[in-house]
Amino acid sequence: MDDLNRIQSSNCTKIFIQRDYNDGTTVKFSTKFPQELEGKMLKKINRYVIDQNEKVYIPRGLMLVDPSERGLRVVSFY
Repeated sequence: MDDLNRIQSSNCTKIFIQRDYNDGTTVKFSTKFPQELEGKMLKKINRYVIDQNEKVYIPRGLMLVDPSERGLRVVSFY
């Protein structure tokens, strides 16, 4: 198991998400995406959401909201 974890983590990029202490020590994180997440990954998510909206949801009277607009915390529809 240790070898598997080592192989997987060696191929991954580590990303730091800043903790937000503006309201004291309440557990809360920055809502601003790190630069590493602003690039390829979010563009892929955005393209996927647009494609799914056009092909699946809008024809059925729904619209999927891009999860990156909600801090990748929820999936919501209109």
